[in-house]
Amino acid sequence: MNPDRYVVYDVVQLAKSRKAYLQRAVKADEPMQYCAYIAGNGHYFKTEEELTRYIQCRKK
Repeated sequence: MNPDRYVVYDVVQLAKSRKAYLQRAVKADEPMQYCAYIAGNGHYFKTEEELTRYIQCRKK
């Protein structure tokens, strides 16, 4: 996680006791505005809709 670029706005419980930290970009000119931080890895998305679809798949 990089607090200079992204801020956490939600935490979602996933399968196998994992959590996803949902983040939004601090700056408006950031190319990938959203990030899901899961198990030490960032997954980046242009829109919140893309992020939401990804999280829904990871909950199963």
